[in-house]
Amino acid sequence: MKFASLALLFFLTGCAATRSGVRVEDAALFREPERNAVTFWGHACAYVDVGGFGIVTDPVFETSYVPLRPRIVPVPPPAAYDQTRVILISHAHQDHLDRRTLERFSPGVVIL
Repeated sequence: MKFASLALLFFLTGCAATRSGVRVEDAALFREPERNAVTFWGHACAYVDVGGFGIVTDPVFETSYVPLRPRIVPVPPPAAYDQTRVILISHAHQDHLDRRTLERFSPGVVIL
């Protein structure tokens, strides 16, 4: 019984922070990442630029990724991550493995 309660709590709260009433994308908030810099996009997601080679860690771009829990922050616009070459998934939570989020990236992007 205790395990079922914990599993339900995890399922309903999810991994990423959330709040309703957020715009889907915000270009002013997520400018083009700087060269040779790390740009934090919230939760476990960051854009790492190494000489123009883009690496995104643990992307979460869906407006709702767990039942009853929408996003807190807007989603980066495609121009902010169009130089991505590698997506690094550091942990296998459902929000980071979302197919719709991963499909936003170019088909040639390597997912590790």
